[in-house]
Amino acid sequence: MLKTVKANKIKPGDAPLPDGAIGGLRLMPGKVKGKGAWELRFTSPGTGKRRDMGLGTYPAVSIADARVKANEALSLVANQRDPIEERRRVRSAEAMGGGVPAF
Repeated sequence: MLKTVKANKIKPGDAPLPDGAIGGLRLMPGKVKGKGAWELRFTSPGTGKRRDMGLGTYPAVSIADARVKANEALSLVANQRDPIEERRRVRSAEAMGGGVPAF
């Protein structure tokens, strides 16, 4: 399981750090030591293709928060919904003035 100490040591050029607790969740190295981007890899239920979904940047999005976001996205996949498409749908509805809660 990924710990804060290890995440803080990530540097440019390093391999992505897998979370270990959530399948497909990993921390991609950023341009500065100790910073990175959360990415969730999953298979789209609609197309069967692999997708990579951004979940925010580290350390602004903590390990615990990234796990929560990943679990929410994976629950959509389990219900045969693509979380990237769902996020686009929600953002589109919000831009049009709809009162749909953010993903």
